[in-house]
Amino acid sequence: MGKLFLGFDSSTQSLSAVLIDYDTRKVVYEKSLNFDRALPQYRTQNGVLPDPNPLVKHSSPAMWADALDLLFAAMKKDGVALGKILAISGSGQQHGSVYLNHRGVDALQNLNPLKTLTDNFRGSFSRGTSPIWMDSSTAKECAEIRDALGGIKAAARATGSDVFERFTGPQIRKFYKTEPQAYQETVSIALVSSFMASLLAGKIAPIDQGDGAGMNLMDLRKKIWHAKALATTAPANVRYGQAIAKKYPRNSSSSQMPAVIESARNHRYSAGVRGRMAIARPRAAGTRASFSGDIRATTRHWPFIYASISTHRIAPATERASAGTCSPSALSGRPKRHHR
Repeated sequence: MGKLFLGFDSSTQSLSAVLIDYDTRKVVYEKSLNFDRALPQYRTQNGVLPDPNPLVKHSSPAMWADALDLLFAAMKKDGVALGKILAISGSGQQHGSVYLNHRGVDALQNLNPLKTLTDNFRGSFSRGTSPIWMDSSTAKECAEIRDALGGIKAAARATGSDVFERFTGPQIRKFYKTEPQAYQETVSIALVSSFMASLLAGKIAPIDQGDGAGMNLMDLRKKIWHAKALATTAPANVRYGQAIAKKYPRNSSSSQMPAVIESARNHRYSAGVRGRMAIARPRAAGTRASFSGDIRATTRHWPFIYASISTHRIAPATERASAGTCSPSALSGRPKRHHR
């Protein structure tokens, strides 16, 4: 096999991998890991944690990290030449959010390759579970944000859509209101997609603008976080700690998205690691990792449309849109009606 490109899809129910050989333009490997069956200790049902409130739909960020370990281990066992992978791209279920405390940020920068990712991140989540796209428990928070922004039309002009229950902004506001101490301990807030990219890169990865368009937090025209939406979602004060803007990484366009895997010693996927779960890392320093939300970025479906997938592109991608669950427009800057 020649140049290899790896695509992941971190969906609600599973984590899947597709490997493409650049030279032959063929899929050379596929693997899917179902969360319920492969990781029964998390007790999910179709990837979702049971809750007495039918409106609450959360999952476990530790489970997603565990799944990444297991999938790479399976790839190594199946003889995949991980050392030849030039770039990794992926999609993560849109809107879902992950909350790291200071230990989580430190863990990313100092990953111990002798430990599993879940062991590395033990005690690192300020919010133990992650609200996902299916959650509809934030109607009150939606109304609060919508009213503060000036109504439906004003919210749509500001952030690209009306305020919806599963969007990340209302979910953060609910966390801010109901668990103020845990919110105060939160140092970094990620989307599922940027969290998965961060695990691979060993540092906080930026949020893709196409994915950020489904948060009710981004100014679509300027492609930056919307100051009023941020302040409305979680106002800064002494009790609740730093402003929400400081808890978010930058957002980036497609051409700037890749997080470079820079140091082999920080990664569990390093060649030569010994032990029961030891696996080879994807290539030497310089391998690129990029995730977005809901676009099905597994390279089988859109092999090279991402500018982020590699420096070895067939053609550079100049546009990027979030075309999944909510279909907000991240390109035109014009609000788009929400569809399900």
